[in-house]
Amino acid sequence: MINMILFFTLLMVSLGATAQTDSSGVYMCASDFQRHKLTLACACPRNKTSVKFRERPFVTVLHNGQKYKYRKQDLFGYKDCSGSEYRIFQNEKYEVLTRDSIILYKVYEDVGFSDMILYESSYFFSEKVDSPIYPLTRHYLNWVFRENLEFVKGIHVNFRRDADLIGYEMKTNQYKLISLYRQAIGLVP
Repeated sequence: MINMILFFTLLMVSLGATAQTDSSGVYMCASDFQRHKLTLACACPRNKTSVKFRERPFVTVLHNGQKYKYRKQDLFGYKDCSGSEYRIFQNEKYEVLTRDSIILYKVYEDVGFSDMILYESSYFFSEKVDSPIYPLTRHYLNWVFRENLEFVKGIHVNFRRDADLIGYEMKTNQYKLISLYRQAIGLVP
């Protein structure tokens, strides 16, 4: 009997852990984001999104046939149906690339001309989940992490250009910048 209860408990926990992998919703605060706790989480409708981030000052969430509107400034972020997570900072959305020691973000910017629309990726970072977001440049990294001299020195030794900061290591399966930071604070990569 105890084995059956244990089995069903584990089954329910595993189903609960995977329930949000195909769902979308909003993160009300940084701690919700850290805990993967979505508000108005719902299974993604076929070929539709349940969270709409537009130029307007609010985010619209479709949940069980109802629309909910939140002011962008009142939300931490959201998860869309593709599984991508976004942080909202100063009414702009930043795609979260990593939740590791340093949070890395990507933004697609329209750099198109009159006949063509072209998008370019720009990269950003924050020291912690709820810290301000800065452009991913050596200048801003030096300023934000000025207390960690080993990390700042490593940035200058390992990254010649700002564009190199987003490099990825297949061997460690993480961004080179994250690996360097983890080494600087004494964590094994």
